[in-house]
Amino acid sequence: MSSPLLIFFFFAAVRGGTFNGYPKAHVILANSSCTNNPAGPLNPLPHQITCPPTVDDKTASSKRKQWSFSPICVSSLDPVVTSKLCTFTVSSLRGGPGMSIITTPVVAAQLSSTFQDPDIAWLEKQRQSRLAGDPRLPYEVKEIPGKSLGMVATRAIAAGESVLVELPVMIKIGDPSPWNRDAAVPVMIQAAKRLPAEDQARLLQMARQGGDKFIVDDIFITNGFFVSIAGVDHTGLFPEAARLNHNCKPNCITRFSQRTLALEVVAYRDIAPGEELTHSSPSSAPNA
Repeated sequence: MSSPLLIFFFFAAVRGGTFNGYPKAHVILANSSCTNNPAGPLNPLPHQITCPPTVDDKTASSKRKQWSFSPICVSSLDPVVTSKLCTFTVSSLRGGPGMSIITTPVVAAQLSSTFQDPDIAWLEKQRQSRLAGDPRLPYEVKEIPGKSLGMVATRAIAAGESVLVELPVMIKIGDPSPWNRDAAVPVMIQAAKRLPAEDQARLLQMARQGGDKFIVDDIFITNGFFVSIAGVDHTGLFPEAARLNHNCKPNCITRFSQRTLALEVVAYRDIAPGEELTHSSPSSAPNA
């Protein structure tokens, strides 16, 4: 699938299946952490509502540590843009795969409760039951004539039925143009390199168009889903959902939950066994 969203065209190159390095640039390391709410999600504490940026835009320092690595940040050359662009990574999101997000500290701060809230875990049970190879999956990924890989129904799927719920392996801000290209390249590379090996492999197995584009940029162009986080446009990579091919008359829709960061694929109409699952692309994923 392709996304018309402005893509960060200077992302990482890959040689021999690994993420290639670039000349060093001036970046900022910062520590971060966040406090759980012992009262539970139904009784939010004031500090959760007004959570400060994960990395302060001026000092690049913080007291929270919900990330698996110290965020790496780069400043904008535009004096009007005061926010930094940072890479935030968790090696395992709520017991699932790892995830890297390339965004501003303000947006990352809004995700603090998402990463820390233990009550979200029960929402992941449905996702956990739909991992690749699960015999209960209502679809299989197979070769589609003229389309390479695609998703095909293995049984009848009713309209409104949830087909797949998946967490992203990477998310990046939609418009990275305010930040310096050369300085930001290492930040982007680290977003991929800091993922666990199995998640890097999933990333590299995603479809690409080829050509002279950097490989991860190519992956985002080919597979990215629009997602909105804290009112800011981003692009997410969901390796399994990316196997959905485009159709002007799709039989599935997608919706994104800002609370759980999961993308859900839902049957738009009744789908017969053996029918290919499709969605309309380009299209944003409506927020759930």
